[in-house]
Amino acid sequence: MNRSQRNKSQYASEQNTFVDECKDNPLKLSEKMLDGLLSTLCIELGYCLSPKARTTILNNPPTDPDSFARRVMELEGVGPEDKEMFAPVFEHTYNVFRKASGKNT
Repeated sequence: MNRSQRNKSQYASEQNTFVDECKDNPLKLSEKMLDGLLSTLCIELGYCLSPKARTTILNNPPTDPDSFARRVMELEGVGPEDKEMFAPVFEHTYNVFRKASGKNT
């Protein structure tokens, strides 16, 4: 395993640990952070939720980055099993949740 692969593996492990922490201790994003995340997912990745879907997620937001990313994709009609499409949604979501938790990425 080369250095790049080790770094990716370590980062993935850190992500999994953080997701597990959020599942054990749910993290609710502020309305401002939710709005910002949804706007970023729309502008940068094209995941622009309908007003109804946006209201759905704002009224009952998932409290960990994995569930949040999966919910956004589900509301857009895309399955999270497509790792190439899921990865950037998760990455943006993960970074916002880390910031909300007070942990820097």
